[in-house]
Amino acid sequence: MYFLLDILIISIYVLIIWYFKNKGFLKASETVVSLIVTFSLMPVFSSVFGDFIDNSSIGQGIHKKVELTVAGKDNAEEMIILPDVMQENLLKAENMK
Repeated sequence: MYFLLDILIISIYVLIIWYFKNKGFLKASETVVSLIVTFSLMPVFSSVFGDFIDNSSIGQGIHKKVELTVAGKDNAEEMIILPDVMQENLLKAENMK
């Protein structure tokens, strides 16, 4: 299983290097390495910074805004902003039920 993950990461790295070969190898390498380091360190620091953000005033404000948005809507379909054509198709599908 981990062997497949290694192959996936290496193949993504090779594809990005190939894509950015005209833009500069160092700039592309820096971007890829920073993404890999970020994703690998995210589980380690998420508990520390997650608690800090949840207890801060900004985190509390975000929680309140999300609660107001979710509590104000009865249907999840109303929360999603879709083009008119897709909304009409959803209504037709519900009426066909």
